Amino acid sequence: MDVITDSRLNERQLSDISLNNWLNELKYTYEDFDYRIHNGESSSEAQKRILSVYDSINHSHNSLIVTHGYIMILLLNHFNREIGFEEWISLKDPDLNSIDEHNNDKHINILVNE
Repeated sequence: MDVITDSRLNERQLSDISLNNWLNELKYTYEDFDYRIHNGESSSEAQKRILSVYDSINHSHNSLIVTHGYIMILLLNHFNREIGFEEWISLKDPDLNSIDEHNNDKHINILVNE
């Protein structure tokens, strides 16, 4: 099995300054994809970055993308515009979604022994 690391899978930087209300700011970035906080990456920019990874994958094989929650939700949002902040906030560690050959998203429940 080939494992490829790719810096395009890094979490997006919301801002380069500390934000007291970062959760409200993050929520707004899902409402306005072009909204950018002080030197941060907009949702639109981050979504383009994760889509460039997705598009570079050979879809005739099964592949696994492992990444952070914000950027993963932005990938899923590309296929289903209803996925956003509420889905991000309800993510579990770990969480798994499947995107099939027709670009349909399916959430997969994972049972983890705690």
